[in-house]
Amino acid sequence: MGTTALTAHGVVLGAGTAALNVTGTQSAGQVLLGQNATADPLWQTIGGALTLNAAGTATLSNITQTIITTGVIFTAAVSDREIYINNATTVTVRIPSGTTWFAADTNGLPLIVLDSGANASAHPITVSFISDTCDGTATLGITTNYGGYRLRPLQTGNWVIV
Repeated sequence: MGTTALTAHGVVLGAGTAALNVTGTQSAGQVLLGQNATADPLWQTIGGALTLNAAGTATLSNITQTIITTGVIFTAAVSDREIYINNATTVTVRIPSGTTWFAADTNGLPLIVLDSGANASAHPITVSFISDTCDGTATLGITTNYGGYRLRPLQTGNWVIV
């Protein structure tokens, strides 16, 4: 290699016919992330809802599970990520504006609405979009036990089933 002075715990990078490059040292939980086709990768800390520890264990946070066991109308909050309905009555889940949801959710996580109590065939669940539509409709129905939807807001408004 021709050099004896390398950064301890750095990663050696090839540079074509130019001299080798060595990254700086990393902090716990960082990953080597490519920048573009012409720049060396850099150590970056994973942000948003995903964290990674030094052992390589990934943790997804900011997921709020809401379990509905009583009531007939529930309005989802932007912090809700998973809504489980275990209610032996007909339930309506009201979903806020996709634009508002998208602006508040910088992690791009979907919203899950699910019949967790096997009651939907006898007590249908209505998913109602307050000011938007989802794939062109203002309401979705869950009529199959354990059925549900995985929804994602669009930046321009409205929702889609994913």
